[in-house]
Amino acid sequence: MKKVVGILIILLIVIMGCIPNVKITNKSYNDTTQNCLYNYSEFLRGNISVKDNNDMIEISDIYSLEENYNRYTLFDSNKNGIPELHLSSMREYKIIECDEDTLQTIFSGSGYDTLLNNGAILYNRFGSGPEHVSYTYTELDEDNIVTQITFDKYNTMNNILDDDLYLFEGKEVTKEAFEEKTKNYLDVGSDMIIWSDYWTFLVKNYNNIISATRKL
Repeated sequence: MKKVVGILIILLIVIMGCIPNVKITNKSYNDTTQNCLYNYSEFLRGNISVKDNNDMIEISDIYSLEENYNRYTLFDSNKNGIPELHLSSMREYKIIECDEDTLQTIFSGSGYDTLLNNGAILYNRFGSGPEHVSYTYTELDEDNIVTQITFDKYNTMNNILDDDLYLFEGKEVTKEAFEEKTKNYLDVGSDMIIWSDYWTFLVKNYNNIISATRKL
């Protein structure tokens, strides 16, 4: 059911991005949600800004048009009943919340962050010196309070042998304990998340503007 709802929400924002001034008439969406979807669409178009700590930022501050890996989706990660706008690029990951007519950043991460099916964010990065993989599992509550769990595994010998050092929340643990403690975080998939390409959004929006202009 959640997957179906997620697909419907994505279709809504794609439609809004393609058709100027479109209104959602489905009664299952309340006025607050409709307003937020419209504001998200306006932000993606570059028409409004987002409050980011003490600054105001625009979509161009997050997405570089020189990069191909720019995508967005909607997901209710803080489980307050209203989906947030998730933005992912090679350099950044941001979650933007709509509070009435105000858009604000409630989470800032990096290009190594991934949205999971349960709404959590998983940071996964391979490093060297010695070889290791670092993880950070992030959750947000309804008050946008961030809870994070960190864990790492190292191959201190930098050879083909298995990892020989395991850390959970900064403390060394056995391999067995590591696998037991992290399975609930690493076993969550991301296959239900439907991302939309920002370049496609821009092209469709541009074509609609041209089409509307020609009709004048």
